[in-house]
Amino acid sequence: MLYRSRQRVGPVFQGRYKSIVVDKESYLLELCRYVVLNPVRARVSAGRGVQVFESLKGRGVLVKCLHGSSPLLEDCLRVTVGTPDENRAFLSALRAVL
Repeated sequence: MLYRSRQRVGPVFQGRYKSIVVDKESYLLELCRYVVLNPVRARVSAGRGVQVFESLKGRGVLVKCLHGSSPLLEDCLRVTVGTPDENRAFLSALRAVL
């Protein structure tokens, strides 16, 4: 396939994904940690992305506001949560803000 707009040739996912052998338990745990901590994208009500972001920031919850970076990401926030306690704190703050 030829993608003229990106000057690329080949399958859409060519080079993006790969297979590796996981031969150590410590490496498997590190990979699992990466997957669990991978960020989540959430879209809030239309026109409220920046307001929700600022409200969460005011409550000490750090998220990334994706609003304005692309038309596809209007009113979206990126959330990365690391521990169950952080997850509970985020959900509690989000409920209060919404």
